[in-house]
Amino acid sequence: SPVMAVSACFAGPLFNILFAFGLPLGVLTYQTPTWFISFQLTGLLYWLVWSHIAAIVAMLVVMPLNHWRLGVRFAYVLLFIYTVVLIVTIVIVY
Repeated sequence: SPVMAVSACFAGPLFNILFAFGLPLGVLTYQTPTWFISFQLTGLLYWLVWSHIAAIVAMLVVMPLNHWRLGVRFAYVLLFIYTVVLIVTIVIVY
């Protein structure tokens, strides 16, 4: 159903970010006596976070304007955003 697909678009990346960072940082916080953790943020992490935020904001703006219907053009825009994020991520890593 379309509701399930829209939910997956939001929940998938959000779950990955929360689970991939939340679980290890939670364990590290529990093991650290001062409960203070310091770590370096890299350009790749900034890029991934801001690209996810941009895609979610785009969906939150466009979908209500289209009466919660996803058109073919918007699907192509999301695929384009995904392709750009993937290519830039590969370029940054290698």
